[in-house]
Amino acid sequence: MNINFGARGLWLTAAAAALSTALTGGTAFAQSLRFWTTEEQPDRLAKQQEMAAQFEAETGTSVE
Repeated sequence: MNINFGARGLWLTAAAAALSTALTGGTAFAQSLRFWTTEEQPDRLAKQQEMAAQFEAETGTSVE
């Protein structure tokens, strides 16, 4: 099964992490995120790089 969450999925992951930190009383601001994938097909990797670039443009948080 292939599930594609897209750029919105990256944003939601970051938002969930921030919410979790806020609820535990801490404050954290990520300047960058490291995204891991098991994709090896060039077209799928390119799509993920595109989504990471869009996330970075919308949030200002760099994605490695």
